Amino acid sequence: DAGDPIMPQTVNTVAPGINALPRTTVDGKARTFASTVTFTSRPSNKVDFNARFRSYSYDNQTPVFITSQRVSYDNAVSNLATPIETEPFGVSRQIFDGQARYLWKPGTNVGVGYLFQHEARSHPIFQSLTDNGVYVTFDTVGNQWFTVRTRYEFTQRRGHGLDEDLLTEVGEQRDMRHMDVAPRDRNRFTLIGVLTPMADLAFTVSATAGKDDYLQSAMGLRDNNHQIYSGGVDWTPFEHVAFSASYNYEDYAALAQSRQANPDTPTGCVPVFPPPAGKATCQFDDPSRNWAVDTDEFVHSFMLNADFLNLKNKFDVRLAYDLNRYKGTYHYITGPVPDRTLPEDTPAPPSTLPDPVQLPDVRSNLDRGTVDFIYNINRRVALGVSYWFEKYDVQDFALDAESVKNAVTSQAVLLGYMYTPYTAQTGWVRLIVRW
Repeated sequence: DAGDPIMPQTVNTVAPGINALPRTTVDGKARTFASTVTFTSRPSNKVDFNARFRSYSYDNQTPVFITSQRVSYDNAVSNLATPIETEPFGVSRQIFDGQARYLWKPGTNVGVGYLFQHEARSHPIFQSLTDNGVYVTFDTVGNQWFTVRTRYEFTQRRGHGLDEDLLTEVGEQRDMRHMDVAPRDRNRFTLIGVLTPMADLAFTVSATAGKDDYLQSAMGLRDNNHQIYSGGVDWTPFEHVAFSASYNYEDYAALAQSRQANPDTPTGCVPVFPPPAGKATCQFDDPSRNWAVDTDEFVHSFMLNADFLNLKNKFDVRLAYDLNRYKGTYHYITGPVPDRTLPEDTPAPPSTLPDPVQLPDVRSNLDRGTVDFIYNINRRVALGVSYWFEKYDVQDFALDAESVKNAVTSQAVLLGYMYTPYTAQTGWVRLIVRW
């Protein structure tokens, strides 16, 4: 008699010295609610109004996990002086956008608008954020020769209910303001234009320029500037033949500030600056140890395309090539930054840090070319063949192959991640069925 069959069982085992989790599953639960209300009106032939209100909430009801132990860097289990609690993310957001336009003549209008956004997140340093902005627009469309769209926008973000203790609890500076929630003023201008001197020829231009000033960020990102310009041409000499070429230039600049505090606390220090006579200064609270990084990044992009469609009612051929060149410069600064209008320590003390060693520029090149050939067997079935060539080159002082090779491994944790030049060639075939 073989007896009753052995039924599988679930056994929760815990390694010696490790506490069990408070529950065996996440028990994740969240509720979302979204709504949109739109209002439009045209009281006269010359004036129209439109407004939209959107509301979204994500109520995360997942219970909190609490743990009092952890394993760091593959070492043994260690007990935590302060237990760690998970922070389920939730958000509530309301957005309003209202605009009034004066219809100067058919296809041409001038507009003015108002933007409002209120957002509350779970576990932020601000209880809520409010964005208020105004914008003006000028558009002319439907013209035989050209189309122009422009917009200028000014927006202010302000935070409410700041809790700096949340920063100090995790060892951050009280003056740190995280970029995604930091109060700021934003100016931005955009322009898009199309010129069509002939039916088969079009020139396009676009420009975008903007600046973000982070008004309270004594630590973290202090400002951000960007300028993007592009131009292109599209030519269709024949019904089934089209060529296009474009150039894009991008320029990004930003300033971020931090404080060097390693080792942090000399014996007998006091957290004020300047310190009382005979006392040492805590480095963590010493503004003379501030340093900043001023970054400049440039990108040049060229794109070429040629399409030959429905040749002899059988063939489609598409050719494309694009080239991208990137250069990033990191300029390290100690002490006050005189060419910025953002808040500094007053008075700004002279730096007690040594002059920084400037690092080489970061560069990368990416070239990509594609050839796509489609043979239409009949109206419903086609055979495609494609080839993709890609070449990438990089020089990065932190993660390229040369830097990783020279790194002092006793002072770093390397996970095998690095930027590596490569050349790739890919080809594939596909069957296309239309119905």
